[in-house]
Amino acid sequence: MLTGSQLAALEQRLLEERRTATRIVRELGREIESGAAEHAALRLRYAPDSDHDSQQESAGSIVQWHTERLSLIDDALNRLRETPDDFNVSVVSGLTIPYERLETTPWTRVLAEEAEPQRAPGSDIRDARSDIAQPVGIPHEESAGI
Repeated sequence: MLTGSQLAALEQRLLEERRTATRIVRELGREIESGAAEHAALRLRYAPDSDHDSQQESAGSIVQWHTERLSLIDDALNRLRETPDDFNVSVVSGLTIPYERLETTPWTRVLAEEAEPQRAPGSDIRDARSDIAQPVGIPHEESAGI
């Protein structure tokens, strides 16, 4: 069972992650709508020589990724608030998810060894450290301090 201070720290982390993902979705959504997908894609370190359609698709993939992540974060916030005693219990095995894993990926519902790596949008890169793949061009939270 997590302590009150651990639960509070996880809630703060989830709220910070939610603010970051929401900001990215809004900014990229506006840029895509205004036809500035090239700018968004370049800002996200996509290949500058790629064509307009692929840059727009890449920016759209990032928006989709963060939208999916928002859903996971909202679900985690609800679980944390409604059933805090079960927040660190794996839905796969029923085993305790270590606090260290929750600090890294607070929206997770599974142990690290139970998570399936997923394909990042626009690449073949897989990230087994989290429950949702990290898109190319966006630094992983651990290294970015997000």
